[in-house]
Amino acid sequence: LGTGNVGIGTDSPDVDLHIQDTVLDNVYTKLQATGSMNAAGTQFRLENLGDSGTTTSIGCSIVFENHGDRSVGAIASHISSTNKDTSILSFWTHDSDSDAKERMRIDHAGRVGIGTTNPAVALDVTSTDAIIVAKGTTGERPTAESGMIRFNTTSSVFEAYNGTSWIGFGDTIDSDGDTFVTAESGTD
Repeated sequence: LGTGNVGIGTDSPDVDLHIQDTVLDNVYTKLQATGSMNAAGTQFRLENLGDSGTTTSIGCSIVFENHGDRSVGAIASHISSTNKDTSILSFWTHDSDSDAKERMRIDHAGRVGIGTTNPAVALDVTSTDAIIVAKGTTGERPTAESGMIRFNTTSSVFEAYNGTSWIGFGDTIDSDGDTFVTAESGTD
């Protein structure tokens, strides 16, 4: 093999390992271990053994492409600084108007950022849109754990579990204290 490319299903491989099949629903790769398992189990590994020096973008990625050469999404790993121990895993998607953009990131500390590349807390959602929290009736409350937040559709109130009981926090006073806002039950 030497320095040449390897092709399976093609006579003209254009990368190191090129697998091609003409039946669209039949292209897959299978990794199977049949012996005794150790702690690592079966792995599919992408390794970049190059020296990053002062580069902060070295890493590996899985790129998803549709027909042609336009990527529709990717999962990428890279380092966030010249310290090789500060890795990031990022998720990219493509819309019809632009190139692929990073949509979500898990940083080296395990913080998840959606709409931000620098999550400050465990889950950091940065958007001008909104998030939908879990909702359900009083009877549908989950097994409670301190810090849970949900919207109670029976009482039309946001509620949280404080470690002892569910408490409502649907009533709000604005910042200057002259307007009181409360959730209504029923519909208008």
